[in-house]
Amino acid sequence: MSNHTPGPWKIEVAAYLKEGRPAAYKVNGLNKRLVVGWCEENDAQLIAAAPDMLEALENILNAGLMGNQDQAEEAVAKAKGENG
Repeated sequence: MSNHTPGPWKIEVAAYLKEGRPAAYKVNGLNKRLVVGWCEENDAQLIAAAPDMLEALENILNAGLMGNQDQAEEAVAKAKGENG
């Protein structure tokens, strides 16, 4: 699998309601490359954090600080598209 869009990923408003409140959000990566469009704010926040969480988990694994190593390795593999 190819590498994911490099971080940091940023949240932006994708659409507004008539009264000016945000209606939907999108997540952009490096050079404003669209990662995800049209999602709820909470989902956008989680998605935007994904590159940072992956990096942190890899650092923890590499340092040998993980109690449940199998679960962590499966999560990293899933994030990288390396498991079925």
